[in-house]
Amino acid sequence: QNEKLKETYPEVIVINSGIGGNTILDARARLQEDALEYAPDLVVLNFGLNDGRITIDDSQPVEEVSELETGISQADFKNNYEAIIKDIQNSDSEIIIMGTNTVINTVKWQETDITEIQTEKYILFNTILEDLASSYKIEYIDLWSAFSRPPGPGIYLQQDGIHPKEDGLELISELVEEKIMYMSDSF
Repeated sequence: QNEKLKETYPEVIVINSGIGGNTILDARARLQEDALEYAPDLVVLNFGLNDGRITIDDSQPVEEVSELETGISQADFKNNYEAIIKDIQNSDSEIIIMGTNTVINTVKWQETDITEIQTEKYILFNTILEDLASSYKIEYIDLWSAFSRPPGPGIYLQQDGIHPKEDGLELISELVEEKIMYMSDSF
């Protein structure tokens, strides 16, 4: 999706340091080497899906579905995200935070459909991101709402109901470009 950005801003160099399956803990560990080392003008952050995914381990007894834990606790997610924000801001780079996109897959635990609980967890993680963006005066892209607009998330997501397909990536690209255009006086 960098082609569209390059058309509008031919002088821009885009470095995608994203690694599938990473959490905010992974990002924090590799922030300097994979991002800040390049002295970027702008860093776009998108974490939360892997962090907020409920970890299902049937070998550990859980009495209630509400006790199911996410991959990263909300407190650890917030604290590590906040540390990344501070490191990026200390490097004089601008930041855009993207919330998580809508997820429409079915999640089961011991034959119980826990999709609604998983959705609630993602909404909580998005709330953390919105709050951080507001607190640090950072631009925020609400992917959850964007993917939920008609015709709905099904058009944007792969068959797994989690990952964006081409239409979803195109939407993300458009939203990022809109934010960059809005922020262009900052660079």
